[in-house]
Amino acid sequence: MTVKELGLLLHEYDVYDAQQFITGAQRAILSALFCKDVIAGLHNEVQTVTDEWEYDLSERVKANREKEGWTEVCDWPNYNITIAGVEISSLFVQDFFIRAFFQNGRNVFDILAQAANAGCLATKARKIERVDFREMRKVFQQQTYKQAFPEMSDWFESIAQSEEFKYIDAYCNRTKHTCSMPTKFTVPILSSDNTATIPAFHKEADQFEKKNALEHIPAIYEFVSKSYHDFMEILKREISKRTYTGDRYYTVKVYQQKYRQKEEEGFSVALIEATTDIDSMPDSIQILFAKALKYSDGNKEVMAQNCLFDTVYIKAKDAIGDCDFIGKYVAEDVIGEDALLRFRTYQKVIPDKGEQPLALQAAGDEKQKGKYYRANHFFAIKTVSDDEEFLKLVNLKL
Repeated sequence: MTVKELGLLLHEYDVYDAQQFITGAQRAILSALFCKDVIAGLHNEVQTVTDEWEYDLSERVKANREKEGWTEVCDWPNYNITIAGVEISSLFVQDFFIRAFFQNGRNVFDILAQAANAGCLATKARKIERVDFREMRKVFQQQTYKQAFPEMSDWFESIAQSEEFKYIDAYCNRTKHTCSMPTKFTVPILSSDNTATIPAFHKEADQFEKKNALEHIPAIYEFVSKSYHDFMEILKREISKRTYTGDRYYTVKVYQQKYRQKEEEGFSVALIEATTDIDSMPDSIQILFAKALKYSDGNKEVMAQNCLFDTVYIKAKDAIGDCDFIGKYVAEDVIGEDALLRFRTYQKVIPDKGEQPLALQAAGDEKQKGKYYRANHFFAIKTVSDDEEFLKLVNLKL
């Protein structure tokens, strides 16, 4: 499944925000693969340099062994490499990439936890900043979510209990938060092949034995890769249930007005149209601007961006004017420009009697005064103005 196809599937099930985490997990796996291949390549390079040095030494001995009293000063093999003009030991670089490999492998599981949170829990999702593998394992062990998403619950538990994950987690915890754990490199001269050994270590009740990095790293990579593919198959089945995806919006409407003689009074307002009376409207909604686009060549993809409107007004079902509002939805939290997509939650507010009319509140909102929008994929715009040039400009689609 391509990235675009995945995006269309997630959008269909109202959990498009999960795609960014799945893509992030894919990048982390590719980064781990890169690290694995670099480690193997550097190992082979060290062996090649050693073999060439031994061969050269052997040839010199053969050529001079008949010379009485022959001696020669021999330099040791040079294992330095040059990266972007910087000369550095290839053994240091191997150690660096070993640590990077495990960190990327560990990151995969935290990122997949974000995907499970967005994809399965949807409107019940935990705040992104609080989510990691451990947190979501606890969440999916709760009776409510274990019953709703049994396969996802089992996946988290099986990963947590696996020896591979325990090792990855402990290794990263040790090297990231406690101290470095340098790989021990052995490069025998005139004997066997070179080796790279990750030292043994103990964490809490677990003893982790020393590992041959060149054997252990490919095995760990296979584990991470399989875990990802298993997760994706489970996620596709779990999101099809649409358990917590109600009251999600992908578009709003915008009314804006601007008159040349009263430019200081110009404003714009975001709104949705009520389908029932205000009391029957949901207490909260979530908004993420998203739309599946179809191009002339038949290809499709989803475009999305966060909703930056702090207030979305509710237009009466049988409205008699553009600003005939019966209530509003107010964002729960502050949001700025961010590449991280999220469904923004809004709480319903019903105006009290005697309160300033909602139409005047909208017109007086300082955040929307003098702020106008052009035609785009995400929301329909109605513009009222006596400025023909302005009307032409806002009707040019981005």
